[in-house]
Amino acid sequence: MKRILAIKQELSARPGREFFEDLIPLDIDLSYALQRVMRFLIKGQQNGDIRADIRPEVLMASFNLLNSMQHDQGIRNLYDDAEKLAADVFKLFHYGALSKKHRGKGLPEPSDGTTPQD
Repeated sequence: MKRILAIKQELSARPGREFFEDLIPLDIDLSYALQRVMRFLIKGQQNGDIRADIRPEVLMASFNLLNSMQHDQGIRNLYDDAEKLAADVFKLFHYGALSKKHRGKGLPEPSDGTTPQD
């Protein structure tokens, strides 16, 4: 996922904002890529690299929601270039909204008695 985002950032940042905006309406069949990402998530969960206490479909949906922010004109207008926006979306997805100081602190325990995992 990091590699996909890095490539996207590199391609969108080089030619400037106009190129990024031209990419948005492209009709590309992403089903194969999405299947690969889903397999990546599942394998990452099995290896302990990705949280196993969240269904991979929810991880994929949250990634898609965050990624869709890059297409929101109001959000895009907050940034001078697509690379900075993509970097913020990446950080939010992978590291969450809490600062390092507060990660894992003060969060309510799950009602099912399990312990939150990172």
